[in-house]
This record gives sequence, C-alpha cells and structure tokens, in this order.
Amino acid sequence: MDLDTVRPCVRCGGEFTVRALLESAHRYAPRLGVVGTETPCCGAPEDLAPEPGRVFRGYIYAAGTAHFSREEEYAAPGLEVRAGPTELTFVLGGVTRVVR
Repeated sequence: MDLDTVRPCVRCGGEFTVRALLESAHRYAPRLGVVGTETPCCGAPEDLAPEPGRVFRGYIYAAGTAHFSREEEYAAPGLEVRAGPTELTFVLGGVTRVVR
C-alpha cells in the first residue's frame, strides 16, 4: 500500500488516504515518534508513525508505559522526516510541515 491507497473509515463508512491523514497531523508524541491526526470524513482520531520513505498507521496503547502498535505500513517515496525533542518536521512532495 502507499499513501494514496483509499482506506475505508470503520467509524462512519467514509473514505480517506493516509496522505490526507499525514497532511492534517496536528500533535506530536516525541517519545513514541507518533503524530496524531483525524480522518477527513468524520474527524475520528488516528495515529501515524512517519519514517523516511514510509508511514505506519496504528494505535497507542499502555503496557506499563505507552507504546505504538504498527498495524499497517504505507510506502511514501521521497518522504523526509526529522524528529526533534518537541517537534517532528517532514517534507513530502516539496512541502515542509512541522508538527508540535
């Protein structure tokens, strides 16, 4: 799968792409390397772990401490990711985004 694979929303039956999720990321959990976002169809929360050239979709869970479960992997050719202590910067398609 890649960023433009259309995914069904299990909450409302709508559709979205992981690219749309990544482009609307609005919070960053630096210890986990995860960004939080919402589906464009109904605003349901989603968690993504972007890495250079790929994005993992999954969920955060607690087992003593917080962990991220990588459920799905999406190819993201050209995705650049720089993780900092309080923000994640990524470049996709020539557009730079900073998520705090």
